[in-house]
Amino acid sequence: TGPERLRDACKNFIVSNFNVILDAPDWVEMEREELADFMAMSELCVESEKILWEKVEQWLLADNNADFRKENVELIVPLLRFCKMTPTELLTIESSPLMEQFPKVLKPKLGAAYRFHSLASNGVFLPSEQVPYRNFTAEMYGMRFQFELKSYANIPKIESRICLSWQVPYMPCIESEAKRKIHHAQFQVHLYPKGHFSTISLYGNFMGRQNDNVTLKIIRQNMPHMYNTVTEGNKHYPPMLVEATLQLYSKKKELRFVGLTVTRSHIFTHKSPELVVENVLDLVRLKSEDSPFIVEGSLAGAVFIKIQQVGDHLLQGECTRDVTVGNVVQ
Repeated sequence: TGPERLRDACKNFIVSNFNVILDAPDWVEMEREELADFMAMSELCVESEKILWEKVEQWLLADNNADFRKENVELIVPLLRFCKMTPTELLTIESSPLMEQFPKVLKPKLGAAYRFHSLASNGVFLPSEQVPYRNFTAEMYGMRFQFELKSYANIPKIESRICLSWQVPYMPCIESEAKRKIHHAQFQVHLYPKGHFSTISLYGNFMGRQNDNVTLKIIRQNMPHMYNTVTEGNKHYPPMLVEATLQLYSKKKELRFVGLTVTRSHIFTHKSPELVVENVLDLVRLKSEDSPFIVEGSLAGAVFIKIQQVGDHLLQGECTRDVTVGNVVQ
């Protein structure tokens, strides 16, 4: 219904711009049930889990929440994803006033996170302990890549394709750079903001088949030969459940924010290495003079690639799983 769609759009807008909420002076006045609802979501866009912990700690210790602090801690703390912090970050939590007041709640969570990092440092990923990532913007997670297409209105369609390529870690955040390099997967992202097309280069580049669908294409490439020995001769990456999110930025006055969020999930295997999302956004709306996504003539945004689970257990269920999340600024 209309009210439900409006409610979902408002909720998705808040989730996509949660960094702005956390920086608001009245952040600590958020209702407990609302906070718990947001904290349970993997779509939550924050800088890092450590920053989220610091803000939640501030909320839990605020004077206006003092009367129900025990109930708040028991509800909110389990929703934090401690294994998405580095061991060094976890160590700082041990000096929190909340650790002294509520050790029965915090100590088991920190112990589980330390165990997770210990196993992962030896390449052990237990399906039951693979906690989903949020939409983290910090560089250490290696999951967000921003883009900007300048002069959107004037650029020819054949030159409008946005291409991104990067290595996405599928180990937890650890300080060892060498280990992080070993456990990663190479992805390519293609965004067609003026409609999809294929190029033919027989006599120079020109468009072959094309349409007016704003299309997002994500491809997991083959494992480089130099990393084959890491997987004991296996020439393919393991199956991966990947959650991909496209964000487009908008701006009002001096505030830049996420105006559109589209999310899809897909299980990547060597037989299914590609995810294609058509009709990301209505092209007529994107090209309109009052489009909220064209800011000072440019189209800007970000793509998140989150490897949420890894392992052969993913092949026992469905081959793909699609989820759409969207909010549009009016």
